[in-house]
Amino acid sequence: MEKNASQKIPSEIGNNYYIAECLTPQKTLKTFVAFPKDSWVSVIVKEVSEKAFEIYNQISIITNTAALESGGSHIARILELIQADGRYFVITESTGSESLAEYVRNNGRKLSERDAIQICLQICDAIQEVHNKKIIHRDIKPCHVMIDEQLSTSIQDTKVQPETSFPASGKIVSQKDKNPFIKIIDFGEAFDLNNGNPHDIIGTPGYLAPEAQKKQVSFRTDIYSIGCVLNFMLTGYEPGVIRYRGDRELERIIAKTLDVDPFYRFRTIKELKKQLLLLLNKNEKPLYEIFTLIPGFRSLTWWKMIIASLYYIGFIASLIYSLHIKDYIGCFVEIVFWFILPFNVCFDFTGVVGNIEKKMHIGPVVSVALKAAFVVICFWGIVWASNIIQFLYSSIVQ
Repeated sequence: MEKNASQKIPSEIGNNYYIAECLTPQKTLKTFVAFPKDSWVSVIVKEVSEKAFEIYNQISIITNTAALESGGSHIARILELIQADGRYFVITESTGSESLAEYVRNNGRKLSERDAIQICLQICDAIQEVHNKKIIHRDIKPCHVMIDEQLSTSIQDTKVQPETSFPASGKIVSQKDKNPFIKIIDFGEAFDLNNGNPHDIIGTPGYLAPEAQKKQVSFRTDIYSIGCVLNFMLTGYEPGVIRYRGDRELERIIAKTLDVDPFYRFRTIKELKKQLLLLLNKNEKPLYEIFTLIPGFRSLTWWKMIIASLYYIGFIASLIYSLHIKDYIGCFVEIVFWFILPFNVCFDFTGVVGNIEKKMHIGPVVSVALKAAFVVICFWGIVWASNIIQFLYSSIVQ
């Protein structure tokens, strides 16, 4: 395709759409506002490369399928794909005139934690849809998140309604809260992971993951950008300028999304969404918050809760028995070797274990194996520690 041909602004596209305005006249691949010949409802026409045209074709399947569902998609719906005169055009719905960047600026330059998390959950929903197709966006930023004015009605917060099933993040219909319904736009630089690693560096400074600058991308590249957007909503700035400080758990989530090493970020969008939903429930349900403070129950993972429950039952039963027979030395040893040491290693109350794992680059599988071995050693430690303490105690008394 010749550059000059691509720069020419057509008067109509595919004999179906009249061009009303060019939004990006300085760019080679332009974006237009257009009107269908049989309607006064405006649409967006975006000229893309051949490679991007193929990706948009896959995304159109997602948006058209979601359009048949009641909740819809958080990706701007693709109405039509047109190839004409060696040029490629994508016709999408018009999602409104206000981007997330403008929305934040018009609402005091930062959002509340609750509002920011709910918008972030919608962004996660959209990106998870394309990740399921092994496509990554590569350029997630506030100006690529649009506030859909027609759909900005109530969206569900994280409360479970008895008469409805629990959604992935929040789509619904209570009139209690007015929250923006967002749409992700501009997949012109998206990349299909089935094609290996890209040959170019795409992204916006401040939102670009470190590994992307080395032309190495993965799902975690988008997760980094989502963390940057979340930080922006909470502070009005990119994390490299001002990092969010407030809720400790939310700080931890943002820090994990923004880890320089992608190995230590959330592995999937699903993991990130789960942590955000847990945080919302903690903030809105005091009893729920207390329950999720208990080690083993914090992530609400069923197998972890079963193991933790059995562990607690065994520890309490052993402690009660030791107190019953007045074996106070045994009680002390059990508290140290059965509770304090293994729990601090397994659940990392102090953060020391996490720092060690990070410095030694220990993966999750090796980490679990080492922690299990440590617990076994602690159980053996109960026996010999009790004998040593009993021997020392007897020697002192005599």
